[in-house]
Order: sequence, then C-alpha cells, then structure tokens
Amino acid sequence: MKLYSDPFITKFKGDVPRCASAKQYGTWKLAAYQYPPASKVGFCEDCTPEYQAEMIEQARCENPHVWFCKDKDGLEYGTVGNKTTPQTTKKPKGGKNV
Repeated sequence: MKLYSDPFITKFKGDVPRCASAKQYGTWKLAAYQYPPASKVGFCEDCTPEYQAEMIEQARCENPHVWFCKDKDGLEYGTVGNKTTPQTTKKPKGGKNV
C-alpha cells in the first residue's frame, strides 16, 4: 500500500486517512499549502482528543501516538514526541499537556 508522501511525521496507508473522507482531506491539504501546520505532524495536528478516541474505537485512527496540548492562547493541537518536548518546527510558548 502507498504511504502518504508529504514531509510530515504522520503516515497513512492510502491516499486518504481512514478517519476522513476524500473531500475533507482534500480541503485540508489545500488549506495546509496556504497555511502550513505549525508542527510536522500534518493532518493529525488538527484532530481533537475526542475525535481521536472515537476513531481509535472504530479502528480508523492511523496515528494513535499523536497526543494533544494547548498553546498559551488555549488553542489545542496534536503533536508527537515525548510529552515534555513536542516535535514541532516552532515550540509553542506556554504549551501544556491536555
């Protein structure tokens, strides 16, 4: 099976992640080219803990290693790495675990 080829940490076993429709993923990709994600996580950065839990329960989450934190403004985002040092291109100020 083909892996997602963009330079993000998250990978998918097809052209579209199992947690989204082709239309949802295509819309996200267009937006990501204009406004790149802050981290190298990619698509999963815009997930939520609730949606991730639902997708894990349905066996549709392909990256359950993504965890979530909040920046100083309360914006929640997905990341990878250890929970004290998220792997991001720009470390969020005041980021904390959710």
